[in-house]
Amino acid sequence: MHSIKILILSALIGSGCTSKVIVKQPPLPLPNRPALPILTNQENLDFKKFNLNTYKKILKRESLRKIYIQQLEAIIKSTH
Repeated sequence: MHSIKILILSALIGSGCTSKVIVKQPPLPLPNRPALPILTNQENLDFKKFNLNTYKKILKRESLRKIYIQQLEAIIKSTH
């Protein structure tokens, strides 16, 4: 009786250790980039009226936004 329990226990343990579950992520769709508004010459001149500190903050924000978008695109493309 004791040997049957050991045999059953060994079979359960042995079969559970050898099975692998592999999950494959389906490719994520890459969304289209939005069309960004283009500034006219007059708007560019108005933009230059910002003080230097504000101008630097805007440039920094846009730079960080572009980097973030590139990182997200790389993550999505890694699923393909």
